[in-house]
Amino acid sequence: MTRRRLSLVAREPARPSSLGLTFVKLGGSVITDKTVADTLRGDNLTRLAAEIQSALAQATAEGRNLAVLLGHGGGSFAHFPASQYKTRLGLQAGLPEAEAWRGYAETHAAAARLNQHVTAACLAAGLTAVAYQPSASAVARDGQLFYLETDPLRTLLHANGVPIIYGDAILDDVRGFTIASTEQLFVYLARGDDLTLRPRRIILVGELGGVFTADPLHQPAARPIPLINAANLDRVRGMLGGSHGVDVTGGMLTKIVEMYALVQAVDSLQVQLIDGTTPGLLHRALLGEAVAGTVISRLGVRITFLHIQPGRTTVRPYRHLRCKYVTHPLIGSSFI
Repeated sequence: MTRRRLSLVAREPARPSSLGLTFVKLGGSVITDKTVADTLRGDNLTRLAAEIQSALAQATAEGRNLAVLLGHGGGSFAHFPASQYKTRLGLQAGLPEAEAWRGYAETHAAAARLNQHVTAACLAAGLTAVAYQPSASAVARDGQLFYLETDPLRTLLHANGVPIIYGDAILDDVRGFTIASTEQLFVYLARGDDLTLRPRRIILVGELGGVFTADPLHQPAARPIPLINAANLDRVRGMLGGSHGVDVTGGMLTKIVEMYALVQAVDSLQVQLIDGTTPGLLHRALLGEAVAGTVISRLGVRITFLHIQPGRTTVRPYRHLRCKYVTHPLIGSSFI
């Protein structure tokens, strides 16, 4: 007899009437091979662009008001020169100044090359996609982004376009230059004063189906962590390492810490990490459906129990609970 595994997924109420603005990041691990320089995973990129287009079309047909601001990582394009030249450290990396600036230029050019691929895939899918180069206006101060011109993003969204931002090498008042990750750009926009650029959700699309207790690519016994909040954040920190392949922006741990801080600062924001290699998952997540993955949220979320059968990619809602207290081996015992 086939045994059914019970998975715990946190999410907003099913199918909200207005989906609002959603930030989507296509992780470098899912659209490139991060172990081989300048290697595109074109099939994944083409499919994910089509899923964004189909979700937007369905939401429009249903009158559900979905908008998407798209971002992507540098993957095997930007991370290799950035690692070689230690671009994040800028002129503090200890390299000769001319060599360091050369590294800045190569990292910026590599990020732009990948962005051209992403933009082309989105246009081919039928999206009104417009690339927005962060380094044209962004400025950092000692590694922290403190300015980005946002008027073009607002204009594009108002016109029902899909702006595409990306991790980029940018100028820095202290270091000369540094790297702004896609997550840093998302944080800057979400915490800004302009409410029209404040998302309801952030969906991070990666190679894996969320956050795990260990790297599942190397440890098959690794278990998924369905929910990250104040009750288990410290435990999750201890479990996570870096990134599979070259990643100069800190890997999974850095992303989790940044996103957790953001959901504490922005009311009603939910961050969701999902598997970008499973067809249809991004489409369903954009439409607010229950999908497997990891949610980063404040306490006080709605919990949905889902049956997941081995060998199947679909999930079926089991029941909804409004819990005051929950016990789970990865979440722990906590009020939710």
